[in-house]
Amino acid sequence: MVSTPQKREGARVLKAHRIPERRSVVLLGIARAGMRYQVRPKPQDHLAPQIQALSAEHPRWGQNRIWALLRRANVVVNHKAVGRLWQKLGLQLTRRPRRNKIRTGEVVPQLAERPNHVWTYDWSWPRSSPSGGHPGSSAATTGRNSSVAMSPCG
Repeated sequence: MVSTPQKREGARVLKAHRIPERRSVVLLGIARAGMRYQVRPKPQDHLAPQIQALSAEHPRWGQNRIWALLRRANVVVNHKAVGRLWQKLGLQLTRRPRRNKIRTGEVVPQLAERPNHVWTYDWSWPRSSPSGGHPGSSAATTGRNSSVAMSPCG
């Protein structure tokens, strides 16, 4: 696959060998207007060394954070321009390694060990009542500490 700048250069070579421009652009499959096109540097290209330096100084920071640093340094630049330069420079954050979970070897007890031993929680009941608990009970808050009194519904 040949890029457009390479085709343009090929047309210039053909023109140097006295092949007319009209004929050379037809052979290469580019427009005549494309022959005269000159690539202009983007106005933000001068920021590339500064972005690389900031990225080396702060290796865990991404393009948005670097853009914020540039803005704080009174550099007027669009965040999309910083993103374009970030990609062009090949800067990429490395993914943090996943942390291994600490396994203690303990298992959830299957039986209660004593009266009122809470060994599991059941979150399967929907919040259908004002108490938010079991639909067959009602709750009333009393006192300063908002203790909940449970009583069966009649």
